[in-house]
Amino acid sequence: MKIQICYENTNGVEGFEVIETKYGLAALQEVTDHSSEEIYITECIDRMEYEESLKVLSLAVQKLRLNGKLSVNGTDLRSCCTLFVNDSIDSKQFSAVLKDVSSLQNCCEVEKILKSLGVLIDTSVIKGTTYEIKAIRQNG
Repeated sequence: MKIQICYENTNGVEGFEVIETKYGLAALQEVTDHSSEEIYITECIDRMEYEESLKVLSLAVQKLRLNGKLSVNGTDLRSCCTLFVNDSIDSKQFSAVLKDVSSLQNCCEVEKILKSLGVLIDTSVIKGTTYEIKAIRQNG
């Protein structure tokens, strides 16, 4: 099973079952533990309260099977602020980034959270204001 976790279903990835978080985490909680070979969390943790975003990451790891792949992307707080402070983006662009955001984390914070949940970080990339982390579940 392959799962895409998103805030609302706008662009599903072909071959992935889409789980929306806009109305809660019930659908994600119903997925059988250790049943997914790949999970893609796309820009939904930015749109959730901080504690709920942590729960999504934890549930995603719980649903991954051993050696399963996890991809997480979102807005990198540090990059966003750095671009603004360095005048690389103006206040209008900064506001557009923050328009639908409930909480932001930086890439390093998300990596640390994922490591604490028992996954091995494979790659971590920041492009502009967006991070993408790819990880593998190594232990039970």
